[in-house]
Amino acid sequence: ELVQLYKEMQPLQGTAVSMVLTQEIKQSLATILDDDEALADSGISYSGDFRSWSVGDNIQFNVSSPRVGLGVLCSSFEEYISLSSCQLKEKNNYFLRDCLYFSKSTDAPLEVVKYREILRFLEMLKSCAHYFDERAGALVFYKDCKFEIPVSYTFDLVAAFDSAALVGLELLMSGKLHETQKKRLLAETVTDISAGVLLEQRFSHLIKHIGELSRKAQVGYDLFSTDFTYEKAKEEVHSFKLETTARLHKVISDVQTQVLGVPLGTFVALSQMKKANHLGSQFAINLVILFGAIVFSMLLAGLLFNQYLTL
Repeated sequence: ELVQLYKEMQPLQGTAVSMVLTQEIKQSLATILDDDEALADSGISYSGDFRSWSVGDNIQFNVSSPRVGLGVLCSSFEEYISLSSCQLKEKNNYFLRDCLYFSKSTDAPLEVVKYREILRFLEMLKSCAHYFDERAGALVFYKDCKFEIPVSYTFDLVAAFDSAALVGLELLMSGKLHETQKKRLLAETVTDISAGVLLEQRFSHLIKHIGELSRKAQVGYDLFSTDFTYEKAKEEVHSFKLETTARLHKVISDVQTQVLGVPLGTFVALSQMKKANHLGSQFAINLVILFGAIVFSMLLAGLLFNQYLTL
């Protein structure tokens, strides 16, 4: 009901307004003015008897902001943004009298669109800050020492905000890949750009230089991702070289051990074989030794083939 009244009001001097009374407006006013509690909450004040008002009359009364819980009434967006609490979070309900805009409407003026973009930027900075001091309204980072960025900006900065730079920054920070590293890089870039700027001007400085902030953050991430890929590949190659070298040394050692057993086994076998003039016990011994040598040779050949497969 208040929004409907606000849209029909014509501002006069101070808080005074006028409007042409229609049947619909008369019913809305009657609902408010007949209820003392609703009247006090509405911020509307008048003189005379509202029941004497007729449809078509040009009526006058005074309008100020309603109870805080109901919303905020401002003459312009510039007045709205001057409220420090509105710079941290958008009010649920507010009405701008100069452009007849209500916060729940879909056709937001350009300055409101950019204002909401700045609030998105603020939320992004909150995510990479060590914490946000709600009472002081300040972002807190720790570099070499505590580094604060109080949130404060003006209407002119809202109007000139670089929307494209914000889109690029949001694109960089989106996704889960390297999320922690990206937040750390953004925090470092924020403190670097803000270093040397007066405390109360730091957030305004970030808004002015969001394009630079976006570019530096992107360059930092590109360097990180390139270094990350190279280092990972280098570590994998190094690990493969170590593993291959160890396997090669083991195979060579095993082959050497097994080859050294060939002459020893041959010498033992030959020392046991003697000349046999007839089919007797010596012939049987020689036959067993020969059979054993053949089996030994086959086993050795199998082991050597196994080492070849290991390579």
